[in-house]
Amino acid sequence: NASTGYGDSYHIAGGLRYRIGASQDVYLGARYNTASNGDVSVNRFHVGGRWFLTKNVMGKVEYVHQQYNDYPAGTVYDDAQFNGFNLEAVISF
Repeated sequence: NASTGYGDSYHIAGGLRYRIGASQDVYLGARYNTASNGDVSVNRFHVGGRWFLTKNVMGKVEYVHQQYNDYPAGTVYDDAQFNGFNLEAVISF
Protein backbone atom coordinates (compact mmCIF):
# COMPACT_ATOMS: atom_id res chain seq x y z
CA ASN A 1 0.00 0.00 0.00
CA ALA A 2 1.13 3.57 -0.57
CA SER A 3 1.67 4.32 3.12
CA THR A 4 4.34 1.61 3.53
CA GLY A 5 6.09 2.12 0.21
CA TYR A 6 5.85 -1.59 -0.58
CA GLY A 7 3.27 -1.46 -3.38
CA ASP A 8 0.06 -3.44 -3.35
CA SER A 9 0.35 -6.04 -0.60
CA TYR A 10 -1.91 -9.06 -0.21
CA HIS A 11 -2.12 -12.42 1.50
CA ILE A 12 -4.41 -15.23 0.36
CA ALA A 13 -4.84 -18.50 2.24
CA GLY A 14 -7.13 -21.49 1.98
CA GLY A 15 -7.32 -24.92 3.50
CA LEU A 16 -9.31 -28.13 3.74
CA ARG A 17 -9.48 -30.71 6.51
CA TYR A 18 -11.25 -34.09 6.41
CA ARG A 19 -11.70 -36.21 9.54
CA ILE A 20 -11.97 -39.99 9.20
CA GLY A 21 -12.34 -42.99 11.47
CA ALA A 22 -15.10 -44.13 13.80
CA SER A 23 -14.06 -41.62 16.48
CA GLN A 24 -12.71 -39.12 13.92
CA ASP A 25 -9.24 -39.37 15.44
CA VAL A 26 -7.50 -39.21 12.03
CA TYR A 27 -7.59 -36.33 9.64
CA LEU A 28 -6.08 -35.33 6.33
CA GLY A 29 -5.59 -31.75 5.27
CA ALA A 30 -4.17 -29.38 2.70
CA ARG A 31 -3.40 -25.67 2.81
CA TYR A 32 -2.24 -23.06 0.28
CA ASN A 33 -0.85 -19.60 1.10
CA THR A 34 0.46 -16.82 -1.08
CA ALA A 35 1.71 -13.41 0.00
CA SER A 36 3.01 -10.51 -2.06
CA ASN A 37 4.04 -6.94 -1.50
CA GLY A 38 3.78 -6.04 -5.19
CA ASP A 39 7.47 -6.65 -5.88
CA VAL A 40 8.15 -10.11 -4.46
CA SER A 41 5.97 -13.04 -3.41
CA VAL A 42 6.05 -16.27 -1.43
CA ASN A 43 3.89 -19.33 -2.22
CA ARG A 44 3.44 -22.27 0.16
CA PHE A 45 1.59 -25.57 -0.32
CA HIS A 46 1.19 -27.96 2.57
CA VAL A 47 -0.46 -31.40 2.75
CA GLY A 48 -0.50 -33.72 5.72
CA GLY A 49 -2.22 -36.08 8.05
CA ARG A 50 -2.62 -36.35 11.81
CA TRP A 51 -3.57 -39.19 14.08
CA PHE A 52 -4.60 -38.85 17.72
CA LEU A 53 -2.90 -41.92 19.23
CA THR A 54 -4.42 -41.17 22.64
CA LYS A 55 -6.34 -38.23 24.11
CA ASN A 56 -3.04 -36.42 24.79
CA VAL A 57 -0.69 -37.77 22.09
CA MET A 58 -0.84 -36.90 18.40
CA GLY A 59 1.42 -37.96 15.54
CA LYS A 60 1.60 -36.11 12.25
CA VAL A 61 3.33 -36.25 8.91
CA GLU A 62 3.41 -33.32 6.50
CA TYR A 63 4.87 -32.34 3.15
CA VAL A 64 5.64 -28.66 2.45
CA HIS A 65 6.63 -26.92 -0.79
CA GLN A 66 7.52 -23.22 -0.47
CA GLN A 67 8.83 -20.86 -3.18
CA TYR A 68 10.23 -17.33 -3.06
CA ASN A 69 9.53 -15.44 -6.29
CA ASP A 70 10.87 -12.29 -7.97
CA TYR A 71 13.58 -11.49 -5.42
CA PRO A 72 16.57 -9.53 -6.75
CA ALA A 73 19.49 -11.54 -8.14
CA GLY A 74 22.23 -12.16 -5.62
CA THR A 75 19.98 -12.05 -2.55
CA VAL A 76 19.54 -15.05 -0.30
CA TYR A 77 15.91 -15.47 -1.50
CA ASP A 78 16.69 -15.34 -5.25
CA ASP A 79 15.18 -18.58 -6.68
CA ALA A 80 14.99 -19.99 -3.14
CA GLN A 81 12.58 -22.77 -2.26
CA PHE A 82 11.94 -25.37 0.40
CA ASN A 83 10.61 -28.88 -0.14
CA GLY A 84 10.45 -31.40 2.61
CA PHE A 85 8.71 -33.79 4.93
CA ASN A 86 8.07 -33.28 8.60
CA LEU A 87 7.39 -36.10 11.04
CA GLU A 88 6.24 -34.97 14.47
CA ALA A 89 4.82 -36.24 17.76
CA VAL A 90 2.93 -33.90 20.06
CA ILE A 91 2.10 -34.40 23.73
CA SER A 92 -0.40 -32.06 25.40
CA PHE A 93 -1.14 -31.70 29.09
